[in-house]
Amino acid sequence: MFDASMALAGELTVRPGMAMPDNLRSSRPAWVNSLAPGSQAAQLPMLLASVFSNCAEAHRICSQWACDAARGKSDQPQNLALTRLHAETLREHLRRIALDWPGRLMSGAEGARSQLQAMKCLREAPVLAGRPLDEWIKGMPSLLPWIEQSWLGMSAKAWISCWQRDAHEWLMLWSEESDSWLARLMREVRDAADKEACCAPALRVHDSEHELALFAQQLQAGETTGQEPSWRGISAETGCWTRLAEEAPSMYRTPWLKMGARIAEVAQLSVQGREAKHLQGGSVRLDKGHGLAWIEMARGVLVHRVELDGERVARCDVVAPTEWNFHPQGAVARTLESQKWGSNDHIIALMTAYDPCVNYRIETQRHRTEVMHA
Repeated sequence: MFDASMALAGELTVRPGMAMPDNLRSSRPAWVNSLAPGSQAAQLPMLLASVFSNCAEAHRICSQWACDAARGKSDQPQNLALTRLHAETLREHLRRIALDWPGRLMSGAEGARSQLQAMKCLREAPVLAGRPLDEWIKGMPSLLPWIEQSWLGMSAKAWISCWQRDAHEWLMLWSEESDSWLARLMREVRDAADKEACCAPALRVHDSEHELALFAQQLQAGETTGQEPSWRGISAETGCWTRLAEEAPSMYRTPWLKMGARIAEVAQLSVQGREAKHLQGGSVRLDKGHGLAWIEMARGVLVHRVELDGERVARCDVVAPTEWNFHPQGAVARTLESQKWGSNDHIIALMTAYDPCVNYRIETQRHRTEVMHA
């Protein structure tokens, strides 16, 4: 049956065991190239928020900062925007973990039981997952005790402290000893997910204004694109395990550890509440009418670049985490190339850890499996 939403959003086709670049194909349309040019700069942030609805606020903020930088107004206050970004990121983490992980990673009666527990947990939230972002911001202080009781089974600060001392050792201990539904899920999926996979360098294009300016020049010249981005001529990976504040992103060598990093960020964001200290962002003016902005969002680093002609958009580039992580020469593609025929469990764990923002389909010589993204 034809699915209009899938056609509009596109999907990834995953083919384990095949050589790059044929083992990872994207049909995600480049809507920005069609919709942005000629539009009013004042309307661009809301336009892009409507196109990228999964993380609409992140795109709205990043677009606004890029436009402000292009106008020479990059010194605007960022505290309110970062508070909204933190709230959306926490909400997206909770949605993806509760709505996607049990059904994707577990099967049979145990999977069904885990799904029911996750849904019950979401229904008992102080602020329901589907409520507007403003309600989430107001309700963030009330989320901490709920996350500690229903998700972690312990103090969030204590969880973070143990994680920071030895992430892998703590994840094993917590998943074995805690009775929370999330700990049990991590225990059940460890065999499939705790296998070393190919990794790419952690994306650090936002580490300095110099790097950002070079990247903007490459985008402008067409030397790299939003659909298949590269940094310093190579593909890179981005996620909650590659934040600027993370000192050792290379230690997250397995999907299980990358999933653990997402749980750790849930704990961190819930502890901070509305203080908005964890995630970072910024912008740079490259020339008159030319600005670039970046922010750390749920799935990794988001970059927007805009060229203005007066108050109209002449050109716009959006480089989202999915395009970095699912680059046809990236870490996921290299892992797929090395994959032998067999169970799809570890491939699903890999995809869950990197979390594309579109549907994906796993194709093998034996059968075809579709996994839908909410």
